[in-house]
Amino acid sequence: MHSHGILLPRRVSDDELRQFVETEGGQWQERPPFSQGLWVEGPRAELFLRGWEVDANLSTYSAEEIAAAAQACGKPIVGHLSVDRSRGDKGEVLAKRVIEKILSRWGGYEIDGG
Repeated sequence: MHSHGILLPRRVSDDELRQFVETEGGQWQERPPFSQGLWVEGPRAELFLRGWEVDANLSTYSAEEIAAAAQACGKPIVGHLSVDRSRGDKGEVLAKRVIEKILSRWGGYEIDGG
């Protein structure tokens, strides 16, 4: 898997995530405590989307990344979405499409976690 983080100036609720996932052609999976969105496109393209409160996951990012995100957003960072995708071209194309829609909808700052 390849991970991307999206730091947000707002918290995105599970209900908002569910609506986004279903609107964008994904499936919502209720798996407490980590409900998630899932997209599958062919045999080699999978993507998982999860929402978090950023204070529970700040250790994932450096102080510089958080500061850059806050500066780009013009507000403090209070939310985080994680996007985990299959490696390869198909997974990358799927992730790019979903991440662009997330950024268009909620704003935020993308960090490619490798």
